[in-house]
Amino acid sequence: MHDLINDLAKVVSGEFSFTLVGNYSSKISGRVRHLSYATTDYDALDKFEGIDKAQVLRTFLPLSHRRSSRVDSKVQHDLLPTFMRLRVLSLAPYQNVVQLHDSIGRLKHLRYLDLTATPLKKLPEFVCSLYNLQTLLLDSCMCLVELPNSIGNLKNLLFLRLHWTAIQSLPESIVNLSNLHTLVLSECKNLTELPTNMGKLTKLERLTDFFVGKQGGSGIEELGKLKNLQGELRIWNLQNVFLSQDGETAKLLDKQRVKELELSWAGDTEDSQHERRVLEKLKPHKDVKRLSIIGFGGTRFPDWMGSSSFTKIVFLKLKGCKYCASLPPLGQLVSLKELRLEAFDLIDVVCPELFGNGDSKIRILSFEDMKEWREWNSDGVTFPLLQLLQIRRCPELRGALPGHLPALEELCIDRCPLLMTSLPRAPTIRQMELFDTSRSVQQTKYESGMLSLMVQKFHSQNSPLQGIEHIGVSTTLGKIEVHCCDSLKLFQPKSFPNLEIVENCYIYLLFC
Repeated sequence: MHDLINDLAKVVSGEFSFTLVGNYSSKISGRVRHLSYATTDYDALDKFEGIDKAQVLRTFLPLSHRRSSRVDSKVQHDLLPTFMRLRVLSLAPYQNVVQLHDSIGRLKHLRYLDLTATPLKKLPEFVCSLYNLQTLLLDSCMCLVELPNSIGNLKNLLFLRLHWTAIQSLPESIVNLSNLHTLVLSECKNLTELPTNMGKLTKLERLTDFFVGKQGGSGIEELGKLKNLQGELRIWNLQNVFLSQDGETAKLLDKQRVKELELSWAGDTEDSQHERRVLEKLKPHKDVKRLSIIGFGGTRFPDWMGSSSFTKIVFLKLKGCKYCASLPPLGQLVSLKELRLEAFDLIDVVCPELFGNGDSKIRILSFEDMKEWREWNSDGVTFPLLQLLQIRRCPELRGALPGHLPALEELCIDRCPLLMTSLPRAPTIRQMELFDTSRSVQQTKYESGMLSLMVQKFHSQNSPLQGIEHIGVSTTLGKIEVHCCDSLKLFQPKSFPNLEIVENCYIYLLFC
């Protein structure tokens, strides 16, 4: 059926669409409207010989998975200006397009311009005279530092993507893009604030990142005017919210279609109570599915964090909340599947109240950079669905992990020198990673076939696996990696009684 549909599409498109394979452009019809072609390392002008016959060409679209393609400069200078009816133009794969030729500014019918991953440093002003332009793609233009001041002239622009650019600021005129539907600013590391009056973009449905201005830029109240936002939203620089009641003006509680929300503070706080009040006012809609709170400077989380009304949250990340001495009770988040806790400086005990009593539905659980964490008390809590457990850089953690993890598939313990007294019973374990430890695994039995085992920076004459009985009844271990360990004694034959085949074995900087 797929082949029949494909054949039908070719018949319907007929002579109006042409895909250039190799150098057969001489076969092109003068009636062709849509041209696509496979790029090579270097696309010379003669590759397109005869294409100038297609005076009604609407689409010029290179197709490539290459990252280092180059194009003859004459394609920009001489060929493209002949297609005055062009609607769709892409120069996306070309790594030598460091600037656009003035002739591009004469393509007045252009609707779609894709410059993704080109090394442009500056978008020329003449692009802003392309009044019919609806889509402008600049993703991964890592050298691009600014947009033209007149970009607000593009009244018909619907989609503007600036993901992973070096943009330092946006022109004030951007708020005049009254029809803008999508503005992607993710991974713009140099951007710290947005122009004033961003709330004028009332048709905006997708805004990935909002930067709260300190004095001159957009205040958080501008978010409240953007009533149609949906999808993902990251709010940066919340330390610039000077009045706690201003947090309520963002109207996050009304943004039902925002499903992924990240709230982020930067720098040290001077008033932890103020930050808590701000977060209290930033309560999201109950339909949010993914929530991250980064750099929060309060001493405790607001009450809404553990509210049973958030029945759809599946992902929660709390990071860099270094003044919090307690974690919020999350047992009422009935849909929570992934929990990540990072960089809590004052937490010394993880209590059962974090997960609630009974069976937790969490599938992925990660702890990182918990400097003072000493004890994990899991009394009364079970993790029947937990598949991935990561504990990284928790130097004071000791004692035992939860005793039975029946669904666990992957376990990573990284730089937790006091923890390795016992590991959980995990009949479905497939991958184990032990990094930078000096203690051995004790009294642990694995009954399933493990596919991957990695041991790195083990500093002891004993094996880290000496207490493990029967790593797998399987006769095959997919991969063993040993990095920077003091002795080959870490692998004792009794730990692998059935092992016949190791498919991949890597040993790096072993000090025998």
